[in-house]
Amino acid sequence: MNQTQTGELSPEALFKTMSLKELSIAARDLSATLSQATQDEEFLQACENYISDATADKVDGYSFVAAYLEADIAAWQEKKNKLLEMVDEILARKQRELEMLKSSLLRLYSLGLIDNKLEGKTRAIAIQPSPPKITKLLVAPDSPDFPEQFREVRVEYKVSAKALIDAWKAGENIEAIAQVEQNWHVRFRHKRVR
Repeated sequence: MNQTQTGELSPEALFKTMSLKELSIAARDLSATLSQATQDEEFLQACENYISDATADKVDGYSFVAAYLEADIAAWQEKKNKLLEMVDEILARKQRELEMLKSSLLRLYSLGLIDNKLEGKTRAIAIQPSPPKITKLLVAPDSPDFPEQFREVRVEYKVSAKALIDAWKAGENIEAIAQVEQNWHVRFRHKRVR
């Protein structure tokens, strides 16, 4: 670390140890404070350069950390997806095994080999009719030939979030209808070389 002859940190070393927040505050305050305290333009320029350089290092550091975290998040997301895929395969296999077990019991019942009620020592199996369901409609529900008594009308309203936001952006007062929130976000990019 750069130290002065008295053992103190040099301004450059001091600025490099500061956080981005501290550097931002120092940059804001330094210009006014130093211009009143000294007329040494070279010293003022050196301090501004130290702050600028240290700030650039911090920006690069934040960006590198963000890139590392984004890559780490992507890797963990991939692991999660593979794990979910594996879990889905296990669930599907277990579901098939259960359906095969039930099918074999239904087959034995339909062949008359077992009764519809079986008693074990601690459990019981009952074979019973399932609730009825419509497997195929022969007349479309919106057809005039379809009896009104079997028709159910449903009206479903959906919110057009885009239309609400467009109205809010256009300055329309939609306070009575919806609350709109607009937050800030951070983007890390590679610096454009000119």
